[in-house]
Amino acid sequence: MLISTAFVPNPLPDEQKMTPAGRRRGISSQILCIRYNQDTIKPVLSVQKEFNLGSGIIRGSSASDRLSLDRFIDCKGKELFGADLRTGTISVWEHQIRYLLNKQSSNDKIISIITNGNLTQNSYFVAWFKQDGLLIRLKDEPIATQTYDCVVIDKDNKASIEQVRFQNQDIQSETGWQAIYANTNKLLSPAVQFLFSGQRVVKNGQAISHQELATQIISGCYADLRHVFRFAAVPITSYWLDLGLEQFYSNRKINVDTVMKALRYEPISVRWRNYCDDVYIVKKALADKGYQESNNGVSGTYYLTTNSVNIVFLEAIYCHNILGIDKQGNLCSMYITGWSNNVGTTLAGLSQLAANVFQDAILLNNGGDVFYLTNYDQKEQIIPYSKLSEPRWTIVESCEQRYYIRSVLLMTCDRSLNEQDIQVLKPNFDLNIV
Repeated sequence: MLISTAFVPNPLPDEQKMTPAGRRRGISSQILCIRYNQDTIKPVLSVQKEFNLGSGIIRGSSASDRLSLDRFIDCKGKELFGADLRTGTISVWEHQIRYLLNKQSSNDKIISIITNGNLTQNSYFVAWFKQDGLLIRLKDEPIATQTYDCVVIDKDNKASIEQVRFQNQDIQSETGWQAIYANTNKLLSPAVQFLFSGQRVVKNGQAISHQELATQIISGCYADLRHVFRFAAVPITSYWLDLGLEQFYSNRKINVDTVMKALRYEPISVRWRNYCDDVYIVKKALADKGYQESNNGVSGTYYLTTNSVNIVFLEAIYCHNILGIDKQGNLCSMYITGWSNNVGTTLAGLSQLAANVFQDAILLNNGGDVFYLTNYDQKEQIIPYSKLSEPRWTIVESCEQRYYIRSVLLMTCDRSLNEQDIQVLKPNFDLNIV
């Protein structure tokens, strides 16, 4: 059950349960849900199409046999690392300007912005536009064999969650793609205008099972395994290394054997001296993520040897952004706030929380890409970039101040809002699932 209030951005409550890491750092996690009136609110997907068919973030490359690096190959073949991964990425302000330059009505206004930053960055995330059959995806995306869980938007702005496949005679083409219902093998309804995918977290009103989640992970739906497993961050000079992360990748793909062992809560041996020579730094890094020193093989424990550490990995704790259809049939978004790999909830806990609200839902983002902006001023046509630091405009703040992003869902309207158009929903359950 949800308690509905008028769309007035109030501070979020602080009484929700915090994770151990969150308590130490003074950060808590809250839940926020937003319901949209599909009769008046028009969703618009804004994507930087110039990144289509790019490399996305490449994981699993090793340096000195000790570090799994994230890197991106730009259109000129240059390798980018760290903060440079987002070179060329535009701001949420620029996304709004691009839309308004092509708006259909002079009264169009940006009501809110839902982040959708996995597009062109990670595998399994695709988007399709009916007008010319444009399919946004990574260059190596297995389109011919993959089925996607998608939010589908029709010409009347109605949303649904569907399992979709794509087909095209020219598999390399950007346009000319057809979208097909996976369960009937028929083309999508002619009314469909666009769609985009995400990982399924609620199906038919039920949280997904551990086995369903494991199948998603093993099949590569979660390219960044830091969203799945909790890695200790060992400080190295001005940066840190995620202890053991490189063992979860092989030849730029996930290492299925290691992932399956971790999912079965079996110990995984990691060479800690590849990271530093100070055992106390390693122990502190593990303790900071909730691990305890023990050789009993229980989840969340580790055992140190001279050069290695055997870890039974915990599930990752993250902030998340969900989009789907609530139990009343409305388009709804849900946010679990927090701090990447420190404060929030696990994927399993997220699914259980979301099942309180949604009939069907997908996960759009984790970590620093999670934010929600709103336009509370009836006179403003866009959400000004200068206002991002103000609580009235930034309802869910990015934990990494990440407002340059390649894809966002703009919620737009061509008339003045009333209380039923966008509603803040206060859940009557708290965040005690981690």
